[in-house]
Amino acid sequence: MSVEDYRRAGFGGRLEPGDRPALLVVDFVRAYLDRASPLYAGVEAVLASAARVLEAARAGGVPVVFTTVRYQAGGADGGLFYRKVPALEVFQAGSPLGESPRSWPPGRERWWSPSSTPAPSSAPPWPPA
Repeated sequence: MSVEDYRRAGFGGRLEPGDRPALLVVDFVRAYLDRASPLYAGVEAVLASAARVLEAARAGGVPVVFTTVRYQAGGADGGLFYRKVPALEVFQAGSPLGESPRSWPPGRERWWSPSSTPAPSSAPPWPPA
């Protein structure tokens, strides 16, 4: 499919920013930053930019949600994809490679792992009372 095919199908629309912004940090973990990791991606420059965005969000009181991939020991909940990609073992629970970069100090953010946890359906309203 071409870009024009997607446009004709109605993709590429825009939404105006909402009234309650949030920062969603998707799968930003050490596995992509550690040269010893089989998933190393060489994205250190991206880490610096993301850290600035995270700092600004925290300073502005914007809610921050991190997502990560986390599998049970042995990949019991990983299914066929886990079996297909052995490098995903770095995301087993307890692995430091599945944690946030060391340069990011902990905050009050929420962590969510869609691979093994249902979406938070009863999250408290933001900002907290």
